[in-house]
Amino acid sequence: MRSVSFRRFLILFVALLCCCSSIACATENELTIEERIERLEARLDASEQRADQAEREAEQAERQIESAGNAGSSPSETGKIALQSGRLALKGASAEEDTQLPEVELPSDKSDRFVFHAYSRSSLILGDNFKSVPINPNMTPAGRYDGALGLLGNEKDVFFEGLFSYEQNYENGAHTRYNLMMSDQNNSLNDWTAEESTFNVRQANVEFSHLPSFTGPMENTILWAGKRFYPDELGIFFLGGVGAGIQDIQLGENWDTDISFVGRSFGDPAVPGVVYPGDVDDADDEGAYSTDALVLSNSHHIGNWYLMLSAMSARDNDKRDIDGEGVAADTGLHAMVAYKDDDSFYGLGDGNFRAALLMGKGLGAQVVSLGVDQNLIDSAEGVRVETRGTTYITPDWRIEPWLAAFSGRNRYSQGDKQDWVTLTVRLVNEVNRNFEMQYETTYQWMNIDPAGLTYEDDDVTRNFRPIEGSYRRFTVAPTIKPKVGGFLVRPEIRFFASWSNWDKSINRFCRTDSLGRDNFDGNEWTYGIQMETWF
Repeated sequence: MRSVSFRRFLILFVALLCCCSSIACATENELTIEERIERLEARLDASEQRADQAEREAEQAERQIESAGNAGSSPSETGKIALQSGRLALKGASAEEDTQLPEVELPSDKSDRFVFHAYSRSSLILGDNFKSVPINPNMTPAGRYDGALGLLGNEKDVFFEGLFSYEQNYENGAHTRYNLMMSDQNNSLNDWTAEESTFNVRQANVEFSHLPSFTGPMENTILWAGKRFYPDELGIFFLGGVGAGIQDIQLGENWDTDISFVGRSFGDPAVPGVVYPGDVDDADDEGAYSTDALVLSNSHHIGNWYLMLSAMSARDNDKRDIDGEGVAADTGLHAMVAYKDDDSFYGLGDGNFRAALLMGKGLGAQVVSLGVDQNLIDSAEGVRVETRGTTYITPDWRIEPWLAAFSGRNRYSQGDKQDWVTLTVRLVNEVNRNFEMQYETTYQWMNIDPAGLTYEDDDVTRNFRPIEGSYRRFTVAPTIKPKVGGFLVRPEIRFFASWSNWDKSINRFCRTDSLGRDNFDGNEWTYGIQMETWF
């Protein structure tokens, strides 16, 4: 009986082994996982029935053999055939399963994952008359040249930016990440804003890292291609477009370098009506492609220091018809030197700070956003210095100063000038675990000479006028948040009131600007509510 039980166990084991093997080899890829599992369960039930039948036949054959042995004669041919038929029944059951059982592919690599990051803000800002007011951080004449004001109580828009990432890890150690960023911005207060929407895909790229064949200085590099932002750890400049690059090439201890090559499209063709060779099939309605700006950049990170050099080219942009006096630039150079310290507030105590010097010529004279300005002339020059930091001055009070200055010459017309300086200070009092009072003041001085540039005002061509003057602003914002503490803790809800004033001379710069409009010409109060979050 022990041998019979063992044989039964062996037969069942073989049957189950065959079934498991057939499951791994089947290939019905057109079925869903649920359908495959249902079919698998049905076939396993049928397989068990066939295995039971085969076991009964095998037992019957064994009994016949044992009877023949007890009678003192050799096993009969009938017993041999019965035993063989039982074995064939088991084999046939497994063979049938090999041809019919579907393959079930369930997720097995738990290191694969989706990641979602987002930034969002939305604001309602009203004036004394309880109507919306035309404000934004770049509303002064200096704002046309990247002279932004303080942000507190000054962002009248609804903005969303979401980054979806899918990460995969491979058995050989390689890691990949696909990034998709979508964003939208509008100034409407409505819930349905399809007509005003600027919904856009800002990033669509793939990254490779930990490639096993990359060794030595390339061991920890990140190879990327597609549409993306250049990674700016300083938060001072912008470079984005479609291209490719490699990050974190290790040149030494605490020294790594990045290389990128991206292309951007200017808003309209430099030479309308001209078709370049090979462009005929895809030319736009005017018969020409928009001019491409190409940017090759190399940045170095050495300890706390950052150095970045960029070269730019835009084919035929020098043929562009521009408003000012001069020739549009088709090449450019840009350089940045920066220092970042995450542990010290200018050497005065705990905190952090960063400082940067940016300069450029030609297409590089737009020193903050690289390769985006098609109207710069070949003699354009620009220099910008910027620094900001954060620290606690008492356990309950923190401060964040920001200073930026810019000087530009011959950027859009020979003889033009753009000089400005902006100082912004935000002071925050952490009242309790969920409430804080935020205060922000901004002062901006500007001296701008457009040198004959023009603009359109209701089909009337007018000249920008030279101005010199200053803008002042002060904001108080009671703020509620889930957790108080730190400069980057979000989300938060702010209720704010702001007072702003500026020299009357600034109103003359441009009739279509925010400053100088009817009922918004100085000594203004604004009130509002804002939500801001990121994660």
